[in-house]
Amino acid sequence: MDIALHRPFHKIVFLEFESQREMAAALLRFQEYYECPRFRGRVFTLREYKEWYRGQYGRFTYLTDWVGFNFPCTVLDPFLQGRFRPLRKAELEILGLLKLLRRPFYVIATEGIRPSWTPSGNKAAKGRPARRSIPHSGASPARPHPAKQLRTTLRHELAHALYHVSAGYRQAVQDLLVDDLPLLTQEVRRMGDYADRVLADEVQAYLVGNSGALQVSPKLIGQVGELFEQYLTGSAKASRRPSPSAAQTRRSRTGRIAKGQSRVSSDRKRKRKGKRC
Repeated sequence: MDIALHRPFHKIVFLEFESQREMAAALLRFQEYYECPRFRGRVFTLREYKEWYRGQYGRFTYLTDWVGFNFPCTVLDPFLQGRFRPLRKAELEILGLLKLLRRPFYVIATEGIRPSWTPSGNKAAKGRPARRSIPHSGASPARPHPAKQLRTTLRHELAHALYHVSAGYRQAVQDLLVDDLPLLTQEVRRMGDYADRVLADEVQAYLVGNSGALQVSPKLIGQVGELFEQYLTGSAKASRRPSPSAAQTRRSRTGRIAKGQSRVSSDRKRKRKGKRC
């Protein structure tokens, strides 16, 4: 499994996978421990999750349902403590990549897109959101992910990360959305089975990266987008300040951990697209 690890913004770690399926398989339990209303905060096996997913949607299509992932570094703790034994090979590789990084940080992941890290000039585009309900009617062949869609997914995931690592951005967005949030959280709840705790975060991420998914005014979309650009630019500047750490100079079992970008080789990957537990 080949994974590129980027540190483009302050306290944000971006994992770039070669394929959607490998990303989704590697990150499933991390993500659902964090976000799934059924499994949030619980230790569970892959078999248990698959059985639940089939019960919800008829088939286990998780590996092609999700195009973006995000979770805080604290999600790693029960995996590092051995509570999720046995760990799958892909999960061990993710832990090997992340366990030496200086905390706190927030993890986001998408399929490989070779992004430029310029936040401006990337207006929110309509399209399938990173985590959203999709119908299951017969066969669902994998769809190609054009560059525009992948950029939209990355923008959505960056909004999640910024919401967690920047108290200033989080408060500014909450103040801006105070009157609209009750209705918007209901819209997001209908899109997928998100845990209540993450609904406000999902609202702002949809407004930043998938504005066409919500019924809101263009003015509000623009205001949220401006806040995102403003604070992300500040985060990019902070990430360029030197901050030496052991994680930047030591080598993990799976590869070099370094600021900027590093590659790690192994034999699995995954990514995601649109339905939610």
